Amino acid sequence: MRVHTVDKNLPVAFSSIFGWILMGPISEGELASFHSLPVSLTISLEGLMHHFWEVEEPEVAPETFTDEGRCEQIFRDGHVRLPSGRFSVPLPFRARVSDHTFDRSCETAIKRFESLERKLSTDHKLKSLYKDFMAEYLTLGHMSVATTPGQYYIPHHAICKNDGVDTKIRVVFDASAKGPTGMSLNRALLPGPKLQRDIVDILIRFRLFRHAFTADICNMYRQILILPEFSAYQHILWRDSPFDQLIDYELNTVTYGVNCAPFLALRVLSALADSDCVSFPRVRYALCHQTYVDDICYGANIN
Repeated sequence: MRVHTVDKNLPVAFSSIFGWILMGPISEGELASFHSLPVSLTISLEGLMHHFWEVEEPEVAPETFTDEGRCEQIFRDGHVRLPSGRFSVPLPFRARVSDHTFDRSCETAIKRFESLERKLSTDHKLKSLYKDFMAEYLTLGHMSVATTPGQYYIPHHAICKNDGVDTKIRVVFDASAKGPTGMSLNRALLPGPKLQRDIVDILIRFRLFRHAFTADICNMYRQILILPEFSAYQHILWRDSPFDQLIDYELNTVTYGVNCAPFLALRVLSALADSDCVSFPRVRYALCHQTYVDDICYGANIN
């Protein structure tokens, strides 16, 4: 401890972990009309307390210890870029699954399909649209006839949108469906970190441009392939008519309804921006900061 005495009639200065402390009596005698006592505190009490709490706090867990970090690591280690330019990605499982994890999920899928088939038999318009959707899925190679038994079977149904002139459908794959064991595909998968930018921020920046444009990534999820070893967990059942044999198909792409699909799609978009847009910073910025799901909102201020 350091001690400084300025005058015998003035308090003594002691150094401490909190800075300098003045301590001692003050003379009752008459003091001079003017006294100057400069004091400099080089370390603030606030800074010392902040440092104290930092020391007391435990170290941040390694990234791979968190679900989000593990999901990111699985993507980094497992994804591949094909010669065609497309990405093929893994499904981020929470833990290793066995051949019995999804036992008898096919039974659930059959019951759900039979219910769907009864509904389609009473709505010929919906049935026609459903058949067209599945035919396109097969033609584009987004699904194929399975050559090996599936580990998990995903039930599916349609969501209809009628704008008064035309009816559109989207086939939704229900990967949250539980089999007799109580396990579903979504329960076994990591959803991944939230990569989606806030729509309010996107729209505010979008309105700052003098000239604005939007673009849509067609079939965004279905442009990304699943690694072949994971396709066994994306089997579905389908047939055009109740008189046909039920066929086992496997989905070859990232599938709407699987909980990690948004992460995989946006993570691939980020990887694409980092690898292919180095020479195009504005394109990279648009992909990383001005994209909401599959819609790109950007512009320019050029006259």
